[in-house]
Amino acid sequence: MMKMVQIRKKRGITQKELAERCHTTQQTIAKIEKGFVDPKLSTLHKIADALDCEPGELLFSKAEFVSQINSVIKEHQVDLKKSKVIGLNAICANEKHIPSYHPYWEKIVISNGQVKLKEEK
Repeated sequence: MMKMVQIRKKRGITQKELAERCHTTQQTIAKIEKGFVDPKLSTLHKIADALDCEPGELLFSKAEFVSQINSVIKEHQVDLKKSKVIGLNAICANEKHIPSYHPYWEKIVISNGQVKLKEEK
């Protein structure tokens, strides 16, 4: 869901600075970025204002999420025949700052050498 860490780092803003701008704590920002908590809509708007973007820009679409993962796979030449989702999760968290606890991870499947999201029924 959250790609705010990517935007925050691109803007050269620390978690502490973002927290100050949003009138919250650095710990709260860290929990949101890691996907431990879902921010309230009002908090999402404060974060977007502080990062000078629209609230929707802070959220991954399904296509963006899969695209980010596939870019890590390509950049790091990950062999999907030997990899498991948990290992891919760790690489993506380190390299692209994709939250380890993002809800889309539960829908990721590796099939025929490709990463995709399970179809919802």
